[in-house]
Amino acid sequence: SSNPLKPSPSTSTFDVAWALGSLPALGLPWCPMPAEEDVSKLSVSELKKRIFWCGASVPSGHLEKSDLVAVLTKALAEKAEQDRKKAEQAEKVQQEKRKAAGAGVPRADARPVNYDHRSNDAKQEVVDLHVMPEEELKKRIEAAG
Repeated sequence: SSNPLKPSPSTSTFDVAWALGSLPALGLPWCPMPAEEDVSKLSVSELKKRIFWCGASVPSGHLEKSDLVAVLTKALAEKAEQDRKKAEQAEKVQQEKRKAAGAGVPRADARPVNYDHRSNDAKQEVVDLHVMPEEELKKRIEAAG
């Protein structure tokens, strides 16, 4: 029997991506098999591979093909339910993140502008400049450049 973990040389990129669950990387939705595909038409070895890749175990003992079809159908239904639950959980997490991001960081209240804060100093400086002798004023202007 062949090892389902090791792809054969004839294995397509699609089969490898399907087996690894990376069909979205190929731009395809993850689905172990097309919905319209009739699993009863698959070969026994293909049924066993798909059962393995769905995460179910192949029952031991003498099996009819119909037994494998039933196991695969059940595994696909369980996988679809698990994927649906994971998607719902991921959606809840995304909604919580959006809700938290929407709240943002509250801004502090704006302080009122106090125009009179330095007005006394500025007024005094203007008065000092007007009262200052002309030579002193020229020296300050030259010193300031």
